[in-house]
Amino acid sequence: GDIPRDEIGHLYRSLNLMRRRIDEQHRELESHIARLERTNMELKETQERVLRSEKLASVGRLAAGVAHEIGNPLGIVRGYIDLLKKGGLTDEEEKDALTRAESEVSRAAQIIRHLLDFSRPLSTGRKETDLHELIRETAALIEPQPAMKDRRLGLHLNAGDPEVKADSDLLRQVFLNIMMNAADAVADTPHEAPREGEEDIRVETEDDADRVIVRITDRGPGLGPEELDRIFDPFYTTKPPGKGTGLGLSVCHTIMEAHGGSIRAESRENQGTTVVVEIPRHAKGAGA
Repeated sequence: GDIPRDEIGHLYRSLNLMRRRIDEQHRELESHIARLERTNMELKETQERVLRSEKLASVGRLAAGVAHEIGNPLGIVRGYIDLLKKGGLTDEEEKDALTRAESEVSRAAQIIRHLLDFSRPLSTGRKETDLHELIRETAALIEPQPAMKDRRLGLHLNAGDPEVKADSDLLRQVFLNIMMNAADAVADTPHEAPREGEEDIRVETEDDADRVIVRITDRGPGLGPEELDRIFDPFYTTKPPGKGTGLGLSVCHTIMEAHGGSIRAESRENQGTTVVVEIPRHAKGAGA
C-alpha cells in the first residue's frame, strides 16, 4: 500500500500552490485592512472638522447676542461711575453705587465666561457630567439672544439623578443647537404672551431606568410630516439663507449615537415642536 511517488509530488505541488494562494490572500487582506483603517481615520477627521465648523457657526451667532447683552450692564456701570465722579454722595450712597456697579460687572463677566466655555476646543474625554448644570449654562447663553426678546424660557429639571458619563462639551453643543432652533422657531411666530404657567420654550428632564430623558419644546409653527422626516439629514434646513448651516441637528444625531443615546423630534404644523434626547447614564458608544 505505498503511495506512488508521482502522487506525492502532485500533492506536494498542490500544497505549495495552496500555501502561496493563502499567503497572497493574507497580503490582500492586510492591504484591505490597512485601507479600511486609513478610510476610518479620514472619516473621523472629517467628522471632527464638521463638528468644529458647526460649533464655530454657533459661536458666531451667540457672540452677536452676547455683545448686545453685555452692552446693558456696561451702560449701567458707566452711569454709576459718572455719578461717583460728580461727588456729593453720602458714604452710604457711594457704597450702594459701587455695589450695584460690581454686580453689573459680575453679570457681564458671567455672560462672557459662558461663551468662552462653549468656545473652547472640543474635548474627547467622557466624565461624570451634571446634565442639569449643563442645561442651565446653555439656557444662560440662549436667553440674551435677540430671538428671545420678550420670550419666556422655562426649566423644569425633574430628573432625580442627572449624572451621566458623557463628553460635556459635545452634549452642550447638542442642547445649544436644539435651543437655538427653538428660539428661531418662536421668533418667527406672532408673539402672544404665554398664559400663566406657559413658556415659549420649555425644557424638561426625567429619569427613565438607566437613562435621563430631556424634552425641549417650543411654541413655534411646528413642522409638516415631510420636514419632520428630514430634519436630521445633513444640510437640510427650514431656515432662510444665512441663518443656519443645515448641519446642526445632523451633528446632534451623530453626537448622540456616539454616546449610545438617541434624539428624535415630535411635531405637528401650528402646534410647536418637541425634541426628545435620551442619554444613557453610562455611555455605551465608542470611546466610552
